[in-house]
Amino acid sequence: MKALKTILQIHNQYIYKGGEDSVFDNECEMLRKKSHHVIKLTANNENIRNIIKCRKEFYEQLDKILLTEKIDVAHIHNIYHIIGNKIFEVLAKHKIPIVQTLHNFRFLCPAGLFLDNQGNICEKCSNGNFSPCVLKKCYQTSYVKSLGMAYLSKGGRSVVNQYVNQFIALNTFSRNKFIQNGFNESTISVKSNFLSTTQLHKENKSEYFLYVGRLSHEKGIKTLIEAFIGSNFPLVIAGSGSDDYLNPLKKLTEKSKNIQFVGYVSGQEKEELIRNAIALIIPSNCYENFPMSILEAYRNQKSVIVSNIGGLPSIVKDGNTGLLFEVGNSNSLKNAVNLMTVHNNFNKLGQAGYSYFLENFTEERNYKQLIEIYQKAIENRAKQ
Repeated sequence: MKALKTILQIHNQYIYKGGEDSVFDNECEMLRKKSHHVIKLTANNENIRNIIKCRKEFYEQLDKILLTEKIDVAHIHNIYHIIGNKIFEVLAKHKIPIVQTLHNFRFLCPAGLFLDNQGNICEKCSNGNFSPCVLKKCYQTSYVKSLGMAYLSKGGRSVVNQYVNQFIALNTFSRNKFIQNGFNESTISVKSNFLSTTQLHKENKSEYFLYVGRLSHEKGIKTLIEAFIGSNFPLVIAGSGSDDYLNPLKKLTEKSKNIQFVGYVSGQEKEELIRNAIALIIPSNCYENFPMSILEAYRNQKSVIVSNIGGLPSIVKDGNTGLLFEVGNSNSLKNAVNLMTVHNNFNKLGQAGYSYFLENFTEERNYKQLIEIYQKAIENRAKQ
């Protein structure tokens, strides 16, 4: 087994920090704590208007690193939009083993979510023919943007299959989707996200049901609201979204005093909201991969109610660590909410979720899995 001294971590950050950005930061910090030399190389989509200049600067930085450092493995997260597909060929020319985390489905679906522009599940592009995305304007409801993203995704699919030595899928659902659509199953490992145990639960309350995240159609917010209109249970909705999407929803809740929008939250404020919730609800209509908020709930002994779609059922054990409901069905969600409160069921499920977290989603367990994946990438690279 090769000793891993220097690890190059590469990530194109999003304009608004999300789960992928947090995972990138968490993994870099974890590796540093284990005495690895971690080199973080990033671009940021905040600078997308100067993409040519930023891309040039990024690859100049990469050239300097490749000249001065002996890289044992390169781990890539997001590459869009500044870094681009070129990164794989550059690293491969230097014979550096490459690991790619499949945070989303961008190499199978240009929009990344398996949703068309009407918000319906669609897998028509997953075989590598991305023309349906363009014809249906799936990316930001624009022909031009959909064409551009289809071009990038098609190129990305080609180069990752050629140059990536090991992929990381966040759950078995994601792994199976990629295998079903032509990716080599021997090169896809499953490794979940994780959280540190340094912020373990403190004394908490159980005052309301909670949604925390982006407020948009694919997140199922309308289904969530419909389940709580006329309910005696309080609901707190934390997050931000476009006015075009939010204004009709807020109008829908005008007479529902039990539903409260609190805006975007992060850090300690977010932690406090989770700590004092009855349960977290994730009502998504799309194929969620691995929402970090589930782990944040588990860590605080909070149960979770999720829609039965995508990777969510592989993270939430129905009747054990949480409850599943039929995607898009507000009555099914309402029944799950009622069941959660029967005999304070949420306490039992929350305890089980906490145990499940300690068994499966800690830093120590994740580190061992990650190093094994890096070693596989090195072995696969050596065979080429």
